[in-house]
Amino acid sequence: MRYYVMSDLHSCLTPFREALSSSGFYDDAQPHKLIILGDYFDRGPEAPELSDFLCSLIDAGNTILLRGNHEDLMLDMLDFMEDNAGTNAVFYSHYARNGTLKTVLTLTGASERDVIDDAPGVTAKMRQTDLVKKIIPATVDYYETARYVFVHGWIPCARANEELGCLPPSFDDWRNASPDDWFAARWMDYLSGLKYDANPTGKTIVCGHRSTRYGHAQLDGNDDPSVIYTPFRREGLIAVDGTVVRSNVINCVILEDDDL
Repeated sequence: MRYYVMSDLHSCLTPFREALSSSGFYDDAQPHKLIILGDYFDRGPEAPELSDFLCSLIDAGNTILLRGNHEDLMLDMLDFMEDNAGTNAVFYSHYARNGTLKTVLTLTGASERDVIDDAPGVTAKMRQTDLVKKIIPATVDYYETARYVFVHGWIPCARANEELGCLPPSFDDWRNASPDDWFAARWMDYLSGLKYDANPTGKTIVCGHRSTRYGHAQLDGNDDPSVIYTPFRREGLIAVDGTVVRSNVINCVILEDDDL
């Protein structure tokens, strides 16, 4: 099976479709699947168009959607907005800083005034969108093939000293980790995974979430603009997120492997 792997679309449909075309995805006559490693919305300009396109991919049946931390942010923010109705708290929250509020405004047509005056109405409308009703429910925590484990941030890891601000080192039964552990793992990144050697899978972890520029610049010392947004590879690791809102490019990594 051939896998076309992308990540962190962040409401950018045009470079996503360009990556599909340039990678040969549409013309591939061999058995193939598309794997998207999460973070479909927030920050970019094409949320409604991307929503429609993702729904068409879901309906076609050959796309695997992983859940990213921005999908968690969306669900959390809707609860936060309802709990803080009548205030402007959401405008000063990490939901606004991460672009999640922008997605709500774009997909619902609501204004900032609407959020203050009628947060329950805005959230109710958002809960009826394809993003909340169809796309997020279609996501999974991980996908595994014979030689690869696909995740958004990292696999679940044992909780450690809070001062570390990360989740070293891993535990063996990651597949059966709790929803809370998977939630935390979506915020962990490959830099911490490498630092703490937190990969008990015996396979290569393919992930998004943290920009490839951190690997190239911090680990390789290479800050060449033509390199930093390309996929970053180490033994046991392929990082995919090319920071589309800065680079205007979505990486597509093509892998051949046996399905399980």
